[in-house]
This record gives sequence, C-alpha cells and structure tokens, in this order.
Amino acid sequence: MEEYRDLGKEIKALDREIEKCKREITRDSVKMSDRHFPYTMHRQIIEGINSTRLKKLEMQKRIAELKRLEIEDIIMGIEDSKMRQIVRMRCMDGLSWQAIGYRTGYDPSWVRKKFVDFEKSQKSQK
Repeated sequence: MEEYRDLGKEIKALDREIEKCKREITRDSVKMSDRHFPYTMHRQIIEGINSTRLKKLEMQKRIAELKRLEIEDIIMGIEDSKMRQIVRMRCMDGLSWQAIGYRTGYDPSWVRKKFVDFEKSQKSQK
C-alpha cells in the first residue's frame, strides 16, 4: 500500500515519456525501386514515431494505473473507519505520523502501531 504514491510518480513520469515519444520523429532509410520500368534502385527516407516504444510506455502506464486502483480498492474495503482513515492518510496522502495523529486526535505512536499491526494482518492473510 505504501507503493501508492510511488505509482503516482511513475504514472506522471510515464506521461512525460509518452508525450516526448509522440514528439520525437524517428528516421530511417530503405532501399526501394521505382514503380515503373526501368525499376531503378534508390534510397528512400521514411520517418514517423517509434510506435513500439510508445505502446510499451502506454502498457507500463496502464499496469501502474491498475495497481493503483487495486490499492484504492483494498483501502476502500477496510471495514474499520478509523483504520481506513489512517491508511488513506498515510498511503494516499503521504502524511507523517504526527500529522495523522493530529488529524485523528490520537497519539502518533499509537497511530503508527495500529498501521503496522494492520499491515502485518494483511500480509498474514495472503
């Protein structure tokens, strides 16, 4: 779940790479002949975007988005409202234990312990 914010950063970086890839023109040359007799061979320059790289980047972005949605589903599925708030503030909002403690009205060390205990229980369920 702590991966949530990292996935957000990855998605933004992939967005930048995708835009960059769309702007970059790839050039290559090929040998070809004229369409009509005498079929003289010559080189022709072709250009376009690197569609293979673009597709890979878009696939990576989609995978990261799906992982993020899975984490959101896990958080929304937490039955205990207090725990759900703590997990959301820590994983999604990236707040410190002190900030979470302040917002929830609990001691930061108690909030941290509850979170660690919750993580352990989630790992043991897998």
